[in-house]
Amino acid sequence: MANGWTDRSKQTLINFLVYCLKGTIFIKSASHDSKTVDLLFKLFKEVVMYVGIENIIHIVTENATNYVVAGRLFKKEFPHLFWSPCAAHCVNLMFQDIRKLPEVTDTVSHAGNITRYLYNHCHLLYLMRQFTHGKEILHPTPTRFATNFIAFQSILAQKDALRALVTSREWTSLTYSKYFKAKKCVE
Repeated sequence: MANGWTDRSKQTLINFLVYCLKGTIFIKSASHDSKTVDLLFKLFKEVVMYVGIENIIHIVTENATNYVVAGRLFKKEFPHLFWSPCAAHCVNLMFQDIRKLPEVTDTVSHAGNITRYLYNHCHLLYLMRQFTHGKEILHPTPTRFATNFIAFQSILAQKDALRALVTSREWTSLTYSKYFKAKKCVE
């Protein structure tokens, strides 16, 4: 498996892992200024030769164009091996594209306003947890793209409790409830 990311200075790091009966094992990392097709192909081949071609069945990578082309080159050189893009990465990219739709962008913005307002004020967060019986509307997720959709689901699940919160005497008596951001949150 190849998992790549780019840091803030545009330096690329690719981690190579092998999944086997003993679990997932880290093999090596490679750091480069860019992820060209030739570089990726060379790195994949180095890892395959290190692990042993007889020990590999399937290569899983990102589905960026350079990885796809490198995967095709790899399949030509090693026709008995399978290559595929990571399904989770594909789903992440679909979420990212959905997130760009205007109606979703607006919803994300509204949900972000609600969660930021509640989570940035200790007393409001305390009240929210009372009304939701300790249930959170923000949850850590393994993927940054799914975070918004999981927050939507949580807000929808807690819709009645959140409505009860913003119409409660506790809420309306707070100075916080008079602020513009609070009114947007209620809206």
